[in-house]
Amino acid sequence: MPSKSLIKSARIAHQMRHADRWAIGAIEPEVDLAKVMERVAGVIRGIEPNDSPERFRGLGVEVILGNGRFTGPQTFEVDGRRLTARHFVVATGSRPAVPPVPGLVNVPFLTNETLFALRENVPHLLLLGAGPIGSEMAQAFRRLGSEVTVVEQGNGILPREDRDLAEVVHRTLEREGVRYHLGAKIESAEGRRGDLRLTIRGPDGNVRTLAGTHLLVAAGRLANVEGLGLDAAGVRVEHGRIVNTDLATTNPRVSVIGDAAGGYQFTHVAEHHAGVVLRRAIFRMGWAKPSPVVPWGT
Repeated sequence: MPSKSLIKSARIAHQMRHADRWAIGAIEPEVDLAKVMERVAGVIRGIEPNDSPERFRGLGVEVILGNGRFTGPQTFEVDGRRLTARHFVVATGSRPAVPPVPGLVNVPFLTNETLFALRENVPHLLLLGAGPIGSEMAQAFRRLGSEVTVVEQGNGILPREDRDLAEVVHRTLEREGVRYHLGAKIESAEGRRGDLRLTIRGPDGNVRTLAGTHLLVAAGRLANVEGLGLDAAGVRVEHGRIVNTDLATTNPRVSVIGDAAGGYQFTHVAEHHAGVVLRRAIFRMGWAKPSPVVPWGT
């Protein structure tokens, strides 16, 4: 919701600049990013009641807020309280991945989780990653008046899309003024808010420094599996991912859904996973499996 709300404002600004396409006088919009972000915050506040603890408690769901972990194959403890259940579902989602770039942890970078707290203009956005999130935000900020420079280690943008379609998007964003450095290795990051620098090595081996005022890291996401005591539950984790077969883990009492399950990281996939697991756990439909057909749009 936050990103789509930001994109809507950016689209309006773009249409104002190009209104002559529809026989209307084109004008340069006056963009105040703080006001745009306040509108985004208003959209978030509008949908918050649908996901609030109060709503679920009103539906008869017991909601416990706190840090917890498995202490055995069928026990979970949260803030000193011991819970047992016939079925557990791990739905812990994911977080932005931070690449191991020297100096990056000392730089005030943004992610898609902190970006919408901005209440200042962004003269020049440096962006790491040209996947769906990076491409969405590159176009949105460019249309809202920011200079945008994208650094991507791969040789093209939107690596999970068909190459001919991704190239159409690439050419369109370049025409709108987004600058790209593809096939580039990031050597280091340094600076402070308003004065940031990235040192990159291009595919030709040449080293150059990029300067900007803000840095957005959009380099993928990592599943949240740490600190849950999954080893005590007999749930196997390999390379930061919960091992599962059709959402069933190595503990038959524990299922995993959504981003935590790996694979496609979409809200509608998480909802589909939840339906599959509920059919198994509540209605004993052991044959229920997640669909291999997943639609998505970028």
